[in-house]
Amino acid sequence: MKLFGRVFRVLFIVALVLGILAGIVYTMQLDEQVRAQFEGKRWALPARVFARPLDLYVGQQVYAGHLEQELKLLNYVAVDNPVETGQYRREKNHFLINTRGFQFAEDMEPARSIKISIAKGKISKLAYNNGQGSLPLMRLEPVLIGNFYPSHKEDRILIRLSDVSPALLKGLLAVEDKKFYEHQGVNPLAIVRAMIANLKAGQAVQGGSTITQQLVKNFYLSNERSWKRKAKEAVMAFLLELRYSKQEILEAYLNEIYLGQDGDRAIHGFGLAAQFYFNHTVREL
Repeated sequence: MKLFGRVFRVLFIVALVLGILAGIVYTMQLDEQVRAQFEGKRWALPARVFARPLDLYVGQQVYAGHLEQELKLLNYVAVDNPVETGQYRREKNHFLINTRGFQFAEDMEPARSIKISIAKGKISKLAYNNGQGSLPLMRLEPVLIGNFYPSHKEDRILIRLSDVSPALLKGLLAVEDKKFYEHQGVNPLAIVRAMIANLKAGQAVQGGSTITQQLVKNFYLSNERSWKRKAKEAVMAFLLELRYSKQEILEAYLNEIYLGQDGDRAIHGFGLAAQFYFNHTVREL
């Protein structure tokens, strides 16, 4: 019996050491997977085809109706008092337009508030709205003609964290992950709270996943419901928090999150959702 006990202890220690080594190797593999995709090309974006930007200058031939049609194609909104980008007011042949900035070739067209007057089918006046003087030339952003999607039919418009209003970020964190800036990828209290709520209801009525876990599930894993997948998700969430800042994780979440369907096209990220649902850029919300 003593010999059997010794052999059992030796085998147990060997098995424990091998298990720890296997766990370390597995964690290192997951870490490599996390870094490879997060630091590489994260998303396969659709190829977008645009028309030429509309040049505006004094003497250019354009009719008021055609200019307004162009503004509507670009999802500009007619209002009585334009104060934000993407808004305009028309009074017969006179326009007040708050344009959006955009990248054009090697140049950057800034956002401006401008006045345009049209007479006899030509621009007769092009000036700043604030009285800084006339403008020799300006451009409206090009109209999107079409998209060529990757095989998985996902679409998104990438945004920076700085593009999103503080109010939207506060609302997102309040709903999805109140302790986002406090946990290390996993919130055990939220998981326990969700388990108790689900047991009481007899069905899944509450989730305990953090924003980091949601990002890991959407970015790296499948929607499979199993303890193995959840354990893998937790480890990868911890590794993601270990490697990257909260700001980087939140920005990736804002671009990755699934927010609806448009036929075969999957709407991902707040940038595209703002355009698809509200005809605004995320900066304008």
